[in-house]
Amino acid sequence: MTMPDMFRRRSWSSGRRRIPSRGIDAFYVPKELFEQWAKNDPLERFRTWLRENAELTGEEEEEISGRVKKLLNDALSQAEDSPQPDPETVTQGVWATPEDLDTPHHK
Repeated sequence: MTMPDMFRRRSWSSGRRRIPSRGIDAFYVPKELFEQWAKNDPLERFRTWLRENAELTGEEEEEISGRVKKLLNDALSQAEDSPQPDPETVTQGVWATPEDLDTPHHK
């Protein structure tokens, strides 16, 4: 498992009835399914593993959590303080033309 895979959250929050990364209200999803996902939450499973196998203490966990929250809040502030992109350039770098690609099947 690579680091990005390890921290990539592919589960539903047990505290909210929302589908991740979609912001869609998931009121139609049975409660039992949310409970099943909560049991398999990869972040909670990794946290439990760290406590049991790497002797992660509550103090260390709070320190890590604080650093992550600060990092995220700083990034959010930077994004909010950044100027809006020029509408004329907003699509630059989004699509590649066949001429931009250097692969045999694009030639």
